Amino acid sequence: MDWHRPFEASYRFMSVSRDGNETGQVDGITGGTLTVNQDSAVYESADLKSSMKLDMGNGFLRCYLDATQDGTAESVCLGTWDVSIPSRSINGLIDACPVYCSGLLQELQGDSFEDPVMVPAGSNIVSYAKGICEGIGLQVNVTESDSVLGTAWVFGLDGEQGGSKLRALNSLLSLAGYSSASTDPMGNVVLKPYQNPTDRNPVWTFEEGPTATFLIEAEEERDTRDVANVVLAIYEADGSTTVGTATDDDPSSPYSIQSRGYRKVAKYTYRDTATQAQADARAAELLSTAQSVIHRLTLKHVHCPARVGDVVRVVWPSKRINATFSVRAQKVEIGSAGCLTTSELRRFERRS
Repeated sequence: MDWHRPFEASYRFMSVSRDGNETGQVDGITGGTLTVNQDSAVYESADLKSSMKLDMGNGFLRCYLDATQDGTAESVCLGTWDVSIPSRSINGLIDACPVYCSGLLQELQGDSFEDPVMVPAGSNIVSYAKGICEGIGLQVNVTESDSVLGTAWVFGLDGEQGGSKLRALNSLLSLAGYSSASTDPMGNVVLKPYQNPTDRNPVWTFEEGPTATFLIEAEEERDTRDVANVVLAIYEADGSTTVGTATDDDPSSPYSIQSRGYRKVAKYTYRDTATQAQADARAAELLSTAQSVIHRLTLKHVHCPARVGDVVRVVWPSKRINATFSVRAQKVEIGSAGCLTTSELRRFERRS
């Protein structure tokens, strides 16, 4: 399928057993919206419209985009979800049943350990994280790692952690240098190492011109709200605290205390010891990161291979945009011509 050219779109819904097998087609769903957001704990959700009450049992619902173009056909899985029916409106012979769907990470978020968890030092971090997912019956797509715990890891039931298996999973992944858990369209939980978007190649290019796949209406912004001009690197250990400080006092800097007229402080806390010189050096290093401006571009476009987390290129000369972004969030209009998608693209621009 050449996604740069027009295609006809239809949508197909399938019931899926908990072991991942499709068991039949689901009729009556007329459309809806799929939302995928890498900053959401459960990663994805969908709001659908159905003309009849759905009974999925303990299985899942899966949606496909079936695209055709000049005799060529291609099916693209858009998502696999848990289903609930919050209400039903009855009007004569027509039932309208809103269908709320949540990504399968919802099952990890809703589950909790019943006792505090202690994982011994030397345990493989990613293998243990994978076991949390498989322990509640979810399929896992994992990049294996040899990273092990240097000290025993304890996960309690109280406070911020609260025993949630999703919190435990993401806490472990962070220790291993992995991204937070996500789900792929087939409903597999994805565990993979974090990779800086600047180190990845674009999977798609949105380019102005006769084959452009995006609409001319867009929103662009540069968000400076979280740009700091003071950074504190706080090292805390039993009986000692060392605070490193770095300050932007450059009059030519648009974010300095002099330019803004006020202090914007970012704090980073470490459970470790450090000399004053080490703490100050760390604070200076973090100051450059804390002065990254978020450049956002929100586009509407027909379906393309780029998904949340991917890197794309935007070449839009008439609007003076030529840059690489990562896809932070998407809203997909299920039922629309062309599978119309709104993508929020994001890049971090550091002060040179």
